[in-house]
Amino acid sequence: MKKTLSREQWLNLVIEHFRPDFKRLGRPLPKRVRASTGWPRGRGAAIGQCWMAETTADKNPQIFISPVLHGSARVIDVMVHELIHASGIRDHK
Repeated sequence: MKKTLSREQWLNLVIEHFRPDFKRLGRPLPKRVRASTGWPRGRGAAIGQCWMAETTADKNPQIFISPVLHGSARVIDVMVHELIHASGIRDHK
């Protein structure tokens, strides 16, 4: 029987896949980045959101990816966008 990854496990694999790229670009990711599927909070119909380390109880960035997204390429696209924020870039310029 083939083992199926949970959404959270899959998202964590995406983070680890891109970790070397962020390091190479001089924007290393924090040692621990939490990721989950959930409803982002705030204005509009956000499809992803990064809560910066200083805003979380355990001081680790936490990323939420909307469960309405489908297709691995789109989810990865949103995850990379949120990882940019987790690397310390807060704005969208």
